[in-house]
Order: sequence, then structure tokens, then C-alpha cells
Amino acid sequence: MLVLQDTAPTQAGLATIIVAPLTTQSRPTLAPLRVALPVRERMLLPSFVMVEHVRAIDRDCLGDGPLLRLDAQELALVETSLRAVLGLW
Repeated sequence: MLVLQDTAPTQAGLATIIVAPLTTQSRPTLAPLRVALPVRERMLLPSFVMVEHVRAIDRDCLGDGPLLRLDAQELALVETSLRAVLGLW
């Protein structure tokens, strides 16, 4: 899961966290909406951020720390994809 939420709501005690799930399955028809993430750090398989499946989950469902941290380019791609999905041009 890619955490999309700022830290302020979590620190204020909000029980849920806004995330975008990851998948290892490539779907060419969804390529403009998904962001590819290569293997690095604790990410064991190449994965894709499924920006079209943003959801809130209980923060207790998160694992043991991050698998990886996105670089500036990846973060910009996630933001662009999220804007496209939500129609926030």
C-alpha cells in the first residue's frame, strides 16, 4: 500500500489512513493511471500503484514500516494520476 495521507490526521488520532494499493500485475489499458515502482529497498517485486483504487483502511492493517520511499519523480507521477482519476485538472 502506498500511504497518501499527510501525517497530521494520523497524529490527531484518526483511526484510518488513505492509501493506494499496489499490484504486481501490469494492465496496459490502465497504464496512464498506474505508476510503476521498481524493485528496491524492501520491495521484492516490480509493482504498480493502483491510483484508481484509493481507499481508507484501518491504520492497524499497515505492516512493519515502509517497503520503500518514492523519489520526487514517482511522487509527481502518483499526483498526476490521482488528479486524473479524481478529475482535478
